[in-house]
Amino acid sequence: MQHALSLNASAAGLLHALPLIFFAVISLVAPGLGRTLGIARGIGFALVLISIGTIFRSLPIHGSIWVGTALLSSGIAICNVLLPGYVKQRFGESGPSVIGLYVASMAILAGLATGVSVPISLIPGLDWRWSIGCWALPALAALLLWLPQLRNRQQSSQAKPSIGSPAKSPWVSFKGWQVAAFFALHSVVFYCVIDWYTAATASNDFSPAMAGLLLMVYQAVSTFANIVTGPALRRMADQAWMGLGCGLVMVAGATGLILKPEWPLVWIVLLGLGAGVSMVMSISLFGLRTRTPDQAARLSGMAQFVGYAVAGLGQLAVGMLHMASDSWVGLLSLMLVASAGVMIFAFLAGRKGYVE
Repeated sequence: MQHALSLNASAAGLLHALPLIFFAVISLVAPGLGRTLGIARGIGFALVLISIGTIFRSLPIHGSIWVGTALLSSGIAICNVLLPGYVKQRFGESGPSVIGLYVASMAILAGLATGVSVPISLIPGLDWRWSIGCWALPALAALLLWLPQLRNRQQSSQAKPSIGSPAKSPWVSFKGWQVAAFFALHSVVFYCVIDWYTAATASNDFSPAMAGLLLMVYQAVSTFANIVTGPALRRMADQAWMGLGCGLVMVAGATGLILKPEWPLVWIVLLGLGAGVSMVMSISLFGLRTRTPDQAARLSGMAQFVGYAVAGLGQLAVGMLHMASDSWVGLLSLMLVASAGVMIFAFLAGRKGYVE
């Protein structure tokens, strides 16, 4: 894509970072969209953006890659923010199990997309535009499946705030900031592994194929943890000790990569377990630590703005440290510090209480 679009390294890096930027910025306005349209209709609007953006960025039109990626990323960001509120609205106490399933489904489909995108582009008569444009099909399928929710007036309007004293903003709540810090720090570790781990592993005399296999193991273990974490959350009086445990596992994995890099499989399994648990737990807390679907969406928006902004800065820091030192010490140190932060803030956010 970089060669076909004549992008220099800086432009390619910006295109790579564009989704994270939009995830952060759109997270601020998505809760307001949910209050205006209702959560179900807000998600429907987001699916339209995803479908249009996916198609448009694959067209041979000058600048379409940028506009399409912006639309697509905006739609994903709206879904990211509103889905936890929708789950709270529709599923109540069963919410964590549903969140575990949808997080696992995202991981599975993302892995599938990664695996088949290049083979699709190599089919005779096709190219990379088909490889990225074909994903409009599942987006359109999701929109069709969502249409009954848009026709149901009760479900579309339930998320609008009721008359009475407004719920406290998560921006002025200690509990809100605990949840946001937890989400931000585990996001830093996740993107360090996804964006940089294969390059760091290759520098330790492992082949690119082995690095790719280790990343696949990370994703598989994380997906398994996604599935089992949701039901486990439902059986807990609070989630403090689960948060402490997933943070400890991540600290062990990051420490192992520093002290015993020749055992990468052990450490990547630990990091995958921690990532899977922390992802489901952090998203579930958007509903568990709030009293209404609207407040859940507001906490989701705040946490995801903070989280993706911090994660983006973290990736920038890793790149700068690597350029300055020509080593991966900065990456591993950042992962260790962020994992220790997960241990602290996951414990605090997991304790009983509400944004109030």
